[in-house]
Amino acid sequence: MLRRGFADWIWMRPALIFTGLFLGYTLWAGFSKDLWFDGGQDLLVALVLALAILAVVPVFLGWFGSPTPRIETHASLPEPIRIQGLAVHHLAVWNHELPKWVRPLVLRVAPEGCQLRVRYTNVETLQIMLRGEWVLARWNDNQEPLTEGGHLSIPAMIENRRLQSKLFPSEKAPHRNAYPFTVAFAIKREGDEWFYHFSDESYRWAGETLLWLNPTWRMPQGIYRVDVELTGYGLIHPSVASFRLSNGGTTHESFVLEPWSD
Repeated sequence: MLRRGFADWIWMRPALIFTGLFLGYTLWAGFSKDLWFDGGQDLLVALVLALAILAVVPVFLGWFGSPTPRIETHASLPEPIRIQGLAVHHLAVWNHELPKWVRPLVLRVAPEGCQLRVRYTNVETLQIMLRGEWVLARWNDNQEPLTEGGHLSIPAMIENRRLQSKLFPSEKAPHRNAYPFTVAFAIKREGDEWFYHFSDESYRWAGETLLWLNPTWRMPQGIYRVDVELTGYGLIHPSVASFRLSNGGTTHESFVLEPWSD
């Protein structure tokens, strides 16, 4: 256990390895007058270079190992989930793994305090829906935001949401973390020509009549471009995606989500 902990400590700090080797070489070069270092300032120059490497390498590796989430349609659910006469579309958020050659040196970390928000644009009319606002989607592993009295709980309305770290690769998809985080964002009732945006706030309308359908988030039949943006602490690389959402009729079969293609 002690040996493994020491190895992990070393590999998580690769700058120490490179800098240690370089410092050893500079000391040897300073005393042996190696051809790479001549003139009376050879040791000083080498030490400056070593300190520069010590400062730059951790920054580079930190950038390289920063979170790189990808947003996709839920791979295991090509059709919407159906519950109580409703169809709900989901997205999957994967934290992609690093290339194999760099994994011994640095691990992919996960962002924190994540929000996933969407914006709907009607492709046929070019109208940006819901007053042009970006609206938050709902993380499925979040607790349902209802108190004992049936009111929306305050903690569920907090916008920041922690996305926990999943660093172990999947056997079926080694470039991804083991499990995606899924997000519900669009909902439709069977027999209704409309569809609705869905989030934690939809639970205000969780009665038998409205069934989580917020009237102010209602959108008519048509084809929509859904722009998605993931924000969070630690994100350096942009995490955005676009999808095509078709609401072509009153049935669940007419409610289709697929990747956007120009």
